[in-house]
Amino acid sequence: TKDGEIRKLSTSGGASSTMRVTLLDSKQYDKAYVLEYESFNGEKAVLSPVTTREGVLSAAKSKYIPASVERVIADIKNKSIGRAIIVATPCQLLAIKRYLALRKMSDADLLFFGLFCDKTEKYSIYSHFEDKYGSFQSLHFRDKAISGWPGNVLITQNGRSVDISREERMAVKEKFQMNRCRYCFDKLNMLADISFGDCYVAGCEDKLGRSSIVVRTKKGE
Repeated sequence: TKDGEIRKLSTSGGASSTMRVTLLDSKQYDKAYVLEYESFNGEKAVLSPVTTREGVLSAAKSKYIPASVERVIADIKNKSIGRAIIVATPCQLLAIKRYLALRKMSDADLLFFGLFCDKTEKYSIYSHFEDKYGSFQSLHFRDKAISGWPGNVLITQNGRSVDISREERMAVKEKFQMNRCRYCFDKLNMLADISFGDCYVAGCEDKLGRSSIVVRTKKGE
């Protein structure tokens, strides 16, 4: 993205967020279902609709936790989904598409932005960092603010930021991952219209972050 604010906030290059903002501002779509989540306080994470740039940016950064698609399913069921962008991991997107098929409903007004995904972690990952570093107000699994891309864990404690090395998060990834993730057959989101993820192409890395983009359908094109 050429938008400096979005690139700074995003996990990678901010391409997905920029496209969402552009499509919403131009009224091509009415809303985008995203995951707004800062830290775990006992409530489950749920994809929810946003309609503004501010809403899109509130969902920036990776959240490696299980998130429910129940709001998306409910809006499909009561036919209030409208013209929507849905930002989802592979298994979330599969569930949504299966429900559409079950209801014999068209996805013509929906645009699926798929996220690359390599393991989702249990909510107990929050307890792990809290036990080790003390209580915190927010946790970003990957934040470029201090170390640059690909980003370290960043927690906020009483107004101060604590930077935790990416290696520490990677070291406990196997311990906290969801069991179903061990059997995942789709890390690059094959069912999306457009898939987005980090750019790990040799020679193309950038400390500010870059996006890899896979266009998968005519609609995505």
